[in-house]
Amino acid sequence: FVSLELATEKVEAVEVELKKQRAQHLEDLSNIDDKYKAAEAKAKAVYTEFIQGVRQKGKEAIMEERRQKGELSNDVARLTAEAQAMEAMYKSMLEEEKENKQQMRLDFSKAMEQSEADHAAA
Repeated sequence: FVSLELATEKVEAVEVELKKQRAQHLEDLSNIDDKYKAAEAKAKAVYTEFIQGVRQKGKEAIMEERRQKGELSNDVARLTAEAQAMEAMYKSMLEEEKENKQQMRLDFSKAMEQSEADHAAA
């Protein structure tokens, strides 16, 4: 009978030890779960920050591209205006040269008539 009591005490001691170990394992699992959740939250925060940085840089690149396109548009407009001004000046010079030639022909004709009249009078 003593050995049955001794065996019962040993079984109860083993059960108590198993319950302690189980409680420790549950606590360890809980700690691991907490650490996993913390690591997951940190990873999400880092990812979110990274994505926001990428988006910001993308927006900045788009704005820079638009700015450069705007500058190109301004350059094109300026060069077009300059070309039109030069074309107008060239046309004006051609018209002036045409008028000068007509005036020279007229002056030459008058000089020839005057010369003929002088020659006839002489």
